[in-house]
Amino acid sequence: MPCVASRESEKSEKMSSSICTVCYIDPVTEKTFQHVAKSLKEYKVLQEYKSFADAWKLFQGINIYRTYLGVTAIPYESEQEPKACSLCLVKIVNLAKASYVMTQTYKNGFDEKEKRTEIQKEHELRKQKDKSSKERWSTCPSKKSCDCSSKSLIHSRPVLDQDRLQAK
Repeated sequence: MPCVASRESEKSEKMSSSICTVCYIDPVTEKTFQHVAKSLKEYKVLQEYKSFADAWKLFQGINIYRTYLGVTAIPYESEQEPKACSLCLVKIVNLAKASYVMTQTYKNGFDEKEKRTEIQKEHELRKQKDKSSKERWSTCPSKKSCDCSSKSLIHSRPVLDQDRLQAK
């Protein structure tokens, strides 16, 4: 006759294997990471995190960092095979989404900064080219040695016929 304790241990093993490894409350769901991400219309997240294991690594990394900071008192057991209930799976998809949004925002900002820097460099080069051509023409020896006696021919105010009549 089998031992009662062994039956209970078998039941607890079966029960622990079907319980979520994140919350340890709800049973493991049959839905996949891809199914939940598609139902939440997070297609871009699926491009970056192709499987539950990838998103799980993100979760583990955050948990390890929180443990390092002393925010989480209980270190996560990383040896366990990840299994999630429906709610925790949705939370992990949302975590992957948040990470994706932040990395894309940073990437787009970095690209914009690079583009602005490039435009600014091009603008500076054009300015230097324009300035150098102006300097070249303004420092021309023929202009420097020019005696501008022709300036005396230019009147500050044109002489009108009425002024001539008044002068007589």
